[in-house]
Amino acid sequence: MDGSTQLAMTELLYDDRFWEQYVGKHLVNDPITAIVELVANAWDAGAKEVRIYWPEQTGDSLQVTDDGEGMTEAEFFRRWGTMSYDRCKEQGETVLVSVNDVQRKRKTYGRNGIGRFAAFCFGSEYTVTTRKGGIESRFFVKKGKTRPLDIVRIESGQSTKSGTSIDVLKTIGLQMRADTIRVELGCRFLTDPHFSVYIDDVRIVFEDIQDRGLEIINVDIPELNTTIIVKAIDTRRTDRTIRQHGVAWHVGGRLVGDCAWKDPEQKSLIDGRRVEAKRFTFIVEADILLESHAVLPDWTGFDEENSCFKVVNVAVQNAITSRLLEATKEKRRETSRSIRSSLAPQIRLLSPLRREKWESFVDKVQEACPSLTENELKSVSGVLANMEQAQSQYALLHKLHELSPGQIDDLQDILDDWTVDMAKIVLDEIKTRMKLVEELRIKTCERDTLEVQELQPLFKQGLWIQCSMVRI
Repeated sequence: MDGSTQLAMTELLYDDRFWEQYVGKHLVNDPITAIVELVANAWDAGAKEVRIYWPEQTGDSLQVTDDGEGMTEAEFFRRWGTMSYDRCKEQGETVLVSVNDVQRKRKTYGRNGIGRFAAFCFGSEYTVTTRKGGIESRFFVKKGKTRPLDIVRIESGQSTKSGTSIDVLKTIGLQMRADTIRVELGCRFLTDPHFSVYIDDVRIVFEDIQDRGLEIINVDIPELNTTIIVKAIDTRRTDRTIRQHGVAWHVGGRLVGDCAWKDPEQKSLIDGRRVEAKRFTFIVEADILLESHAVLPDWTGFDEENSCFKVVNVAVQNAITSRLLEATKEKRRETSRSIRSSLAPQIRLLSPLRREKWESFVDKVQEACPSLTENELKSVSGVLANMEQAQSQYALLHKLHELSPGQIDDLQDILDDWTVDMAKIVLDEIKTRMKLVEELRIKTCERDTLEVQELQPLFKQGLWIQCSMVRI
């Protein structure tokens, strides 16, 4: 076998399925996931405007252009050419954006460096034109055969602008209308009034999702004689992450802080692994907080001691929590039905009144501890059913509630080594012996104690004491 043949046989080849396995099948097969990722990349680049020119049919071109910070040639090769590029490590978790001539930090979405490959959903090759520092650079990118990517620098020149354009010159397998994309992007990128997305030169606005995923919640606040409008957006499909979802506050046409799940009750209710955290966005329009000077000077958040903000925040968070509880109601019902079925023998032993009380407890535990898995909830429910049958009922729960986390861990360690019956036998014996020792102490301290009549019987009960004294 000659050297050239041996080299050819040892070359690594990359099938089209490599990309599906590397970035996930949705990113390279689902147009909604792909276009969301491309817009999210523009957000991470500090863009304030993204323009999408959507193809009318398969074979037409697709273009996504932003006015973000752009890239130099070296930065492009570093970011596009590094598989599993770590955006947070290389560029940080925030990007500076100029809003009304004021620089503010924007929290980025990107983490694992795969969003830049989303254009492969629309075609096997595309061009990237990026402008930064007065220089415009253009590159041709396509899937490789002997390496994941083939990147060729096409040309460079002068430019007075900044930003990046991705062009898929010939789209393949496209079966989605532009108005569908408007709805999907509107459900995710209307949280910041200073971030605009256009499709075919028409800006996406709330009216685009009016009948498909938008719900208006009016929150009346009698103390302030005002009504706060909360716009609840449901994407009706689960996104890959929670980063485009949460609660966004709009005050005077500006975003205050970031869009995120910050309220402790809501964070518990929709643990980041749950689908609700990846579906819902709530936009709170509260101009009254500008008039009451509740917004911090740098617009990163609110003065939490401001009396107006306290009242508004409590009312708004309660309304949002109620909406989330409503959204998860059916799932909780299914879980309750499953638990009732698995614990049927225990539940049948309960009286109607106690059964009703048990069901109420299970519902409350689901609401208070939504991060519990079904198996964990089943265990808790089984304990509650046993307590309903026990004479002491819920006294044990009150005692557990009073323990510190460390004491609960210590109790767990004890129960790992001892059964309850064993512990009860030992503790009863210890209690009896301590009581005897105390009686002996009292008798020996009294001058008129009768040795034979009073002390000797006690020593007879405490033969273990005599054994200990013999050893001493």
